[in-house]
Amino acid sequence: MAKPRPRPTNPIDAKARLRELAEGRAEAERLSQQTDVRVTRNTNGTLAGAKRLDVFDLLLSRDALSQQAHDAVRRLEELAATASGALKAEASYDRVDTTTIGQNITDAMIDASMDLAKVLEKTGVRSSALLIALLEPSAALLSRWRDTVERLTGERNDRAQAACVRYASEDLAEAWRLVDYAKRSVGRLRPQDPASFPVCGKEVW
Repeated sequence: MAKPRPRPTNPIDAKARLRELAEGRAEAERLSQQTDVRVTRNTNGTLAGAKRLDVFDLLLSRDALSQQAHDAVRRLEELAATASGALKAEASYDRVDTTTIGQNITDAMIDASMDLAKVLEKTGVRSSALLIALLEPSAALLSRWRDTVERLTGERNDRAQAACVRYASEDLAEAWRLVDYAKRSVGRLRPQDPASFPVCGKEVW
């Protein structure tokens, strides 16, 4: 049986695809020229994604911040977004109140708020205040983070400003370690289900 012949390409469609490809490559090239933007490309050279770098990315790239501390900040960032309802797609299924003052509050938001309070308490007042300020929109961008640090700490020295961010991030990493350890400990101490105990007659030994 003869193979079906491929349909002829529509010249108009082909030109449109070539134009889109050229525009995608041009956009990727334009963004890659910006020093504070990290660009990822598709295999054909078009733009796959772009992320504006912040002070945490900068310090990590210069080995001035540990990967553990960087991950801790990103974890805090995601937790804060969940607590504020910014990640509603993740929590939209479990609304607990849609009629009173706490409208659209979800279980996920409540849990995230509790975890946020725990980790910030263990991080310490000064470090927590700095990190929360840097997580405000655009506050940690390469063009703005120094102003944020100076406003919170009064520090003007460039190296000292970077050290403030590093120490706060490391404090946060340690706080996450303590919070996670406490959660694991609670899990180990939780009473077992009596049904899992050895049974002889009606007595549990």
